[in-house]
Amino acid sequence: MSNWEAISSSDPLYGIASSDDKKNKKWELDEFFQRGEGIMKAFMGRIEKLNYPKERNVALEFGCGAGRLLRFASPHFQKVIGIDISDGMIDLAKKYQASYTNIEYHVNKRPDLSIIRDSSVDFIYTHHVLQHVPKKSEQIAFIKEFQRIMTQNGLMAFHIPVFLPVKNRLQARRRLYKLLNTIGFSSKFLMNKLGLYPIHMKPIPREEILSLFDDRFVLLEEDKRTDKSGVVNITFYFTRKS
Repeated sequence: MSNWEAISSSDPLYGIASSDDKKNKKWELDEFFQRGEGIMKAFMGRIEKLNYPKERNVALEFGCGAGRLLRFASPHFQKVIGIDISDGMIDLAKKYQASYTNIEYHVNKRPDLSIIRDSSVDFIYTHHVLQHVPKKSEQIAFIKEFQRIMTQNGLMAFHIPVFLPVKNRLQARRRLYKLLNTIGFSSKFLMNKLGLYPIHMKPIPREEILSLFDDRFVLLEEDKRTDKSGVVNITFYFTRKS
């Protein structure tokens, strides 16, 4: 079982929104979706401020999890696509958004977005997801795929940590999870009893991110925030001119 399938079967809402006080199934569903509504309101506020994307036909969420943002993107676009690596997460998204008729779901275990046509998505967004892609080469490949599928005058908004303090780089609890799981302790026991999760965090330096974009693309804005542990996060907003 993959890490994200283990999380989806043991403590999916915490896997999506990892607040320390919400471990071991402590999320209330209403509160979980209220947080998602706030995040999407912030994205839509940026859209109004930046005046991008120019069209609102198709939006795509990379790493949609249980769909806490999808439902709030749905009223603003003709079609919304949710993509996730986990079958279990997509099953939850379909369950929780059963009444939303313009949402399309895809399980994607490939290190690309070949299921999506070139220049077909007006708004691409991903929130605290790329950091969990374990290989930098795959993180970069997905950013390149965002470039490929975004329409001219579209908008991509992606979050990535650009700096981790030493204590965060060690990721001792994730390593302990991996060790205990390897010797036979079940994922459910490790998550629900010991509070250990296999969640991985990998940063990419800001200058390396910017180097991925050629002169077809324009950086519209950077939203930089440093959390209480010293992790520096940036959400980048790019459009494509041609």
